[in-house]
Amino acid sequence: MACAGMVVILNGAPYSRKQAVIEQFQRHSHQPFFTLGMRDFYTIMRAEPEHQPLGLDDKQDNNDLTALHAAITGMAKGGCHVIVDHCITYEKYLSQLQSFLNDLDITWVNVTRNEQERVKDEKETGPRPEGSTLKIAQEMLMGIEYQLELDTSENSPKQCADQITQYLLDRPLRENPASRWVPLSFTQKANTLGHIILIAGTTSAGKSTLCKTLQKKMQSPCIQFGIDNVVTMLAPKYLGIPITPEETKHFKPKPEQSLGFYLIMPGPNINNPYHYATVQLGTLARLALSAHFHAIKFISQCGINVISDQVFSFKDEYLEAKAVLEDLPTFWVAVNADNNTLLAHERKRGNRFPGHTIGLFLQMHKDIANDLELDSGKMTPEEEAEAILEALKHKYPKSDF
Repeated sequence: MACAGMVVILNGAPYSRKQAVIEQFQRHSHQPFFTLGMRDFYTIMRAEPEHQPLGLDDKQDNNDLTALHAAITGMAKGGCHVIVDHCITYEKYLSQLQSFLNDLDITWVNVTRNEQERVKDEKETGPRPEGSTLKIAQEMLMGIEYQLELDTSENSPKQCADQITQYLLDRPLRENPASRWVPLSFTQKANTLGHIILIAGTTSAGKSTLCKTLQKKMQSPCIQFGIDNVVTMLAPKYLGIPITPEETKHFKPKPEQSLGFYLIMPGPNINNPYHYATVQLGTLARLALSAHFHAIKFISQCGINVISDQVFSFKDEYLEAKAVLEDLPTFWVAVNADNNTLLAHERKRGNRFPGHTIGLFLQMHKDIANDLELDSGKMTPEEEAEAILEALKHKYPKSDF
């Protein structure tokens, strides 16, 4: 059993400004909310979203949207408040999401915007892979029972966010508890569990590139869900990660930043024995990591393969991941490189604190019984992916990868 978080679902057509509302809500909400939904679906979870529009392959759509819904459920049952951007066009996906979230505290929000404004914004960045905002708006599922209606043509994103906040404060609970105590388990159980490929390594070791490369090479459907998702779920105010020289000078995390992910400046000192920056996890960051292990578990229990990039900054993270995923077919991969390669990758990315890749490598828990260890300084992402596939076939000869 666990104390679950609330789930607020913003449902609306593309370019209805759901993301702008979510950004304002996360920034100003008196409670910390994590965001997960169609943005993550298109930017992280799918291998090639530009070539995988919804509606093209029903089996693929069912696989991937089930994974998204399982991830939302895992994050909420793990104790995180979650605000979701969604665009529901089929009854089966509404029924599935409602079934997954059945015992949780859910608020449905209908987000609308006039056609002219949506079309104008769409012309600037292009339509979604599956079609125009006008086409998708016509396909939106009718009959959903909403608790709140928002019109972003009449109200700014901040005003809409304030309406959500006020509703959550004033809503009738109808004798239900404001905080739900629910089983930390999942009702969905596929006949065959999905495989979990867990790729751990320091930042700038090439994990994200490897995940995408492996995802594209796999023959069977596979979703990506890991540390990249966790970081993007958090509001920026909970990230204490300075980049510029001005930011790093005398850096000390603000109270809100100390709840999330924040850097410990180079030592040696009482908090950091290394000459490079390390990372610390506040209560929100640790809660999100814990919840996302359950999200990965739930995805696997749906029979869906999942690739997960990880950084085990502390031993307890690894021990929890190992315990949560213990009865699931998990393949453990370590990816690292020599210092020169790591620093070169870090400089190329350009949005990292200088030397943090080495500090995090020194800090990481490494006493892990890996199935495979790779050196990204000596192998291309394609070669690493092929090595993983070969090792997977050897460990799971009856499975199709």
